[in-house]
Order: sequence, then structure tokens, then C-alpha cells
Amino acid sequence: MDYTEKPEYGRVISICTAASQRELTTPALLAVLSPVIVGFGINYIALGAFLTGTILTGQLMANFLSNSGGALTTPRSTSRTAISAARGPSRTRRPSSVTPSVTRSRTQQARR
Repeated sequence: MDYTEKPEYGRVISICTAASQRELTTPALLAVLSPVIVGFGINYIALGAFLTGTILTGQLMANFLSNSGGALTTPRSTSRTAISAARGPSRTRRPSSVTPSVTRSRTQQARR
């Protein structure tokens, strides 16, 4: 390939779109048809219990997944801090309170 011609992005997008729609039809049908089957198959009380359980499960999943990001970030930053503390002070590393603009202005003041 000599990179002289442009790739056909539309063709790639259509292939990916068709594949994703094919993969997501089963979960979509499950989400749409399961309340209908429970409601007409058993009765309306079972449908209420089914929807209540689904809503509570969804809220718990949202809470657990939103907290998991912080739970994964904290140990990583703690281990990085411990590793950098074990290495000792570095002359090239700036403290987090000193930004490049502050450093630049201090350098300019020192030159005056």
C-alpha cells in the first residue's frame, strides 16, 4: 500500500453497523419481550414484581459501577505515590502545585 488513495470509510462504517445490529438484536428482544411474556403469561402482579426487581437491580448496578472507577483509581495512585517516594526526590519533577505557567512567570521575574 503506497497511501496514494483515500480509504473508503463509508464501507467500514456500514460493515461495523450491520455487525453491531446483528449482535444486539437478541438482547433488545429479551428486554422488550420479557415484560410482555411475564405480564400476559402469568398476571399483572407478577409483572409488577418483575419490573420492581428489574428497577432495583438496575439501580444497584449503576451504584456499584459508578463506585468501581474510584475503587480502581485510588490504589493505583497510592502505589504510584509509594513508588515515587521510594525513589527519592527528583530534580526534574515539579510539585503538583507548581504549574508550567507559574514556573514560567517565576523564571521571568528572576531574569528582571
